[in-house]
Amino acid sequence: MRRWTVRRLAHGWAIPLGYARRDQMRSRVLRLICPLCQKEDQTEWEREAVREKARDIRRKARQAPRTSARRP
Repeated sequence: MRRWTVRRLAHGWAIPLGYARRDQMRSRVLRLICPLCQKEDQTEWEREAVREKARDIRRKARQAPRTSARRP
């Protein structure tokens, strides 16, 4: 669920129909207000940043020109 939808719902707009949408809304609101959920999200973002950095390093190593260490 998009952030704007959650904001509209918080300001009194109609609740979306369907179980899946209500579940998404509940999850999004909990992530916004619950300190434990926010901490979990922060640690997940940090882990993802570390993974992305490692991927970038591997990608650059693959793209770097390879020099052979052969002796003539």
